[in-house]
Amino acid sequence: MMEKAEVETRAFNGVRVVVHTSRAYDDVLAKLRSLMGASEGGEIVALAKKPITEAEFTREVEERFVGESGFMLFAEIDHGGWLPKFGIKQRTVRWILGNPLYAVTMIRHDITAGLFAPVELLVTENIDRAGATVTYVRPSSLMVVEDDPPLLAAAQALDENSWNWWRKRQMLRPASPMSDLGHEKTSRHVRVMFVIPLKANIHQRGLHVRLVPISEICT
Repeated sequence: MMEKAEVETRAFNGVRVVVHTSRAYDDVLAKLRSLMGASEGGEIVALAKKPITEAEFTREVEERFVGESGFMLFAEIDHGGWLPKFGIKQRTVRWILGNPLYAVTMIRHDITAGLFAPVELLVTENIDRAGATVTYVRPSSLMVVEDDPPLLAAAQALDENSWNWWRKRQMLRPASPMSDLGHEKTSRHVRVMFVIPLKANIHQRGLHVRLVPISEICT
């Protein structure tokens, strides 16, 4: 009997969060790193295989791997290290970060949430080297594809953690205002622009976007 495979395509709306700061690129990375724990991933699996309880596993993860931010850094991809070979001088690094104790709150409702847990962010030096940009995609906009209130609640809690851990610790200094962007809101510490693809699909090459007030998303 021949094996069969079916391909299913689902569209979803993704929210990209762009944080602009006047703080230097190296300073942003250093501050981010100081708030992070670290794990290669395999350490978490090895710990889970030990004959310990869920409570003991949770305590070990929090004590050994989780940083002040509530996250740990799993991997770092230095795009800026190889891009100069192609004439691109702008420094940029991609981080994969997360916390299995956050991840399980979503994966228990939908195993496919594991596709976007852990989460990612991109730190980029501005072209003029005056400041940097931190970009990430809001987790709930990736994980919740169907109507699933428990999953949505868990993913929105991760959204809040992803934003608050630098906002509350005053990690970033404010960038100069952009008064020409009427939809932009300026917080005390950072200038944040949200870009929402209205129709995101793996078969689309172009995305329509709109700028959204921070108050519309972060309240």
